[in-house]
Amino acid sequence: MAHAIVSLISVAVMVTGVLAVASSSCSSVDLVSGSWGQMAEQTREMARTRISFAGREVGVQGINVEIILTNTGRMALGDFPRWDVVVEYYGGNQRVYCIKWLPYSEGVPGDNEWTVHGIYLDAQTGEPEVFEPGILNPGEEIVIQLRLSPKVWTNTTNRLLVATSNGVAAPVIFTR
Repeated sequence: MAHAIVSLISVAVMVTGVLAVASSSCSSVDLVSGSWGQMAEQTREMARTRISFAGREVGVQGINVEIILTNTGRMALGDFPRWDVVVEYYGGNQRVYCIKWLPYSEGVPGDNEWTVHGIYLDAQTGEPEVFEPGILNPGEEIVIQLRLSPKVWTNTTNRLLVATSNGVAAPVIFTR
């Protein structure tokens, strides 16, 4: 009889252990499935996102740099504080090689910051956007201003990379 009680307790512990493992496995599968769905949605979003430089010269005047990007994709873009702007350039009087990630700034940018100067249907003519102000819709152009310290050295080749919040990037080479 004593062996039967020990056997029943052992079987109960084993069944409880198997149920606990099965429950955690189902929970893990659910988490992996949800993550997989989020990853697939982000991949679809990235496939519909494209930005490119508008084919105009990057404007450089001392510490101020101005670029124009076009939304050539099918996604409306916003959330500018989450965009990345990275610049590699020769600067200062000593032609120091600088690599900088610039944070976003509302309004006029400070040293080593960037801001959205405006969103336009055509930046060259200054025709403003009309649909969803503050959002870069497909076909619209955005003017981005950077303020670099030290200033960009003359007659140098430099590189600029702008990446949206979902990871789609546009690089450009510029000279001063």
